[in-house]
Amino acid sequence: MTLKPLLIKGNSMNPYFKEGDQLFYSKEVVPQLGHCVLFKKEEKEIVHRYLGEGLIKGDNVKRFDGEIPPIAPLQIIGVITHRSFKGKAHLLSEGLLVRFLTFCSFYNHADNPIFHRIYAMIIKALSRWLRFQENVL
Repeated sequence: MTLKPLLIKGNSMNPYFKEGDQLFYSKEVVPQLGHCVLFKKEEKEIVHRYLGEGLIKGDNVKRFDGEIPPIAPLQIIGVITHRSFKGKAHLLSEGLLVRFLTFCSFYNHADNPIFHRIYAMIIKALSRWLRFQENVL
């Protein structure tokens, strides 16, 4: 599998990815539900979570990217597979945290303000936990 580097800009995937994180993507991996993908939108390359059926959304964003029209498979450039940590590329987890973030990302949108408030509290706590984990490692 060939990996290509990518530097995160912005906060649409907080806390899972933060601005300045170095990621690696592969064009050879087929996107599955919950994967983070690199896609092209209006000449910009963006990393968001793949929610299936052409729906793509940032974990920290209230709107879907693929509402009208859905994201065409040709616009997906690759799947994020690794993250750089302490100078080494580490395979991203596909476990419970990813499933949880996929669920939250799907229901965290502008038409669901109560869930958005709950999600914001969860994300704040998760951000603290992730920062703690980075300091421990």
